[in-house]
Amino acid sequence: MLGVDKEFPYQVRVSPRARRVKLAFNPYRGLEVVIPRRFPRREIPRILQQHAEWISDQYRRHADKLQGVEPPRQIILPLSGETLAVRYLHTDKPGIKTAEGEILIHTRSDEQSIELLRRWLRQTANDLLKPMLSQVADELGLAYTSCSVRGQKSRWGSCSSRGRISLNEQLLFMPRATVRYLMIHELCHTRYLNHSADFWRLVGSFEPDFRRYEKALDQGRQAIPGWYLHDLYSAGG
Repeated sequence: MLGVDKEFPYQVRVSPRARRVKLAFNPYRGLEVVIPRRFPRREIPRILQQHAEWISDQYRRHADKLQGVEPPRQIILPLSGETLAVRYLHTDKPGIKTAEGEILIHTRSDEQSIELLRRWLRQTANDLLKPMLSQVADELGLAYTSCSVRGQKSRWGSCSSRGRISLNEQLLFMPRATVRYLMIHELCHTRYLNHSADFWRLVGSFEPDFRRYEKALDQGRQAIPGWYLHDLYSAGG
C-alpha cells in the first residue's frame, strides 16, 4: 500500500512476524514501512518524522536510482564476447527477436522492454552457463547433480548439500575467466560444503590465483548495468 507523508512517499507492508515498526530503504523502490498486525497506521507519520534526517539522507544518496532508467541501446556481454545493438519497435504484440549483432524488441512500453530483455538474458544465461559448468566439471573431475540459473540479488552462485548448483544470470556481464573461477568455487563445494582450510586448498589446486578472482567477484556488481539492477530490485524483496 502506498502512503504519502508531507515529506516522504512510502510503501507499507504488514508482517505477521514483526514485533515493532521497521523502516527499510531500497535504493530502487524507496522507503518501506514494515508494521506488525493491528498497528495503527495513523502513527506512521509520527515515526517518519522521528527518523526524518535518516530518510532524507537516503533519498539524497539514491536520487539517481529512484529516477528510473531507460532501456539500453546496447548490451555488452563479456562472458560471450558479444556486443549487441538493441532496437525497439512500438507495437501491441510484444516479443523479441535476435539477429546477428542485434536484438529487436516489439514492445508497448519501457517497462515491458526491460521485462523482455530480462527474459532474453535468462535464456541466454541458461544457454551459456550450463554447458560451461558441465565442461569445467569434466576438466576438474568433480560431479554435481543439477544446475539452475536464477536472477539472484546477492549471490553469484551456490551449491546445496545434494550437489545442486545455482548460478546467477548476471554472470553474463563478467569476464569468462572470472566466471570459470566461480564455477570452480561452487564445484569444490561438492566436496566441502564450507570454507574450511581443506576447501581452499582444493580451490587453490585448481586455481592458484583464486584470491584475485575472489576480489573480482566482490567488485563485480559494478559491472552490472543500471537498467538490469533497477528492474531486479524494484521487483520486490
